[in-house]
Amino acid sequence: MHEKRRKTKMLFTDIANWFMSLDYTIIIACVSIFATLLTTLIYKWVTDQKKLKESKVEMKKLQQEQKKYKDNPKKLMQVQQQMLEINMVMMKQSFKPMIYTFLPLILLFYFMSSSFAYYPLHANEPFTMTALISESFPDSLDAVNLTSIPATTIIRNVTYAPSDKNTKGIQWIVTAPSEGNYSFLIESKTFKQTKDIVVTSEKKYASVMTDYKDSQLQKLVIGNKEVTTFIGINWIWTYILLSVISSLIIRKILNVA
Repeated sequence: MHEKRRKTKMLFTDIANWFMSLDYTIIIACVSIFATLLTTLIYKWVTDQKKLKESKVEMKKLQQEQKKYKDNPKKLMQVQQQMLEINMVMMKQSFKPMIYTFLPLILLFYFMSSSFAYYPLHANEPFTMTALISESFPDSLDAVNLTSIPATTIIRNVTYAPSDKNTKGIQWIVTAPSEGNYSFLIESKTFKQTKDIVVTSEKKYASVMTDYKDSQLQKLVIGNKEVTTFIGINWIWTYILLSVISSLIIRKILNVA
């Protein structure tokens, strides 16, 4: 029994690893289509499809009547009242699937935003670390130091100028010698903050932007490059576009109101 569970677990792990090794666009497309199919099936199962279809037919009739009575305010108001009542029925039906899909979709978006929004940091490939510091910082920016454990190659970017004119900015160009977890220390006489990052060939990364409360170091930004799909847009817009297209197709195939 234990051996069977172990083999099943290994199989799922192998499938997950294979899936995560695919191109970003393919992964996002697969997730989008699967999520759309699942939410459409749930929508079909928990709603009264007969009532929804009848309501849509009735709504079309009322829309035609609305055009006929545009010069008759009394009749027009009656038609609009009927349309409002039908809309309320349709809204109540549409609300039911949200109870089942809201939390899974939130978790799905969290997973995708933490895996597919940015490319990972790779070993021996330089990346930037940018610190935005309060205007009240009393010392020269040269007094701000960056160190790491394990050791990395750190070069101060003297040409960096922050876009936010209300802050002081400093940037370093960092190169990690190998894959692994790195802990950085950003310090001066008036503040000391840490930031953990991961250098890997896998599709994962640490938080790209970190805000520090009650510190003259206000924000630290890691220079992960944003993922763009083959159509030149980021993951969220790719997901939305593919969801809209796949929803139209799946609803047509499944005859969903």
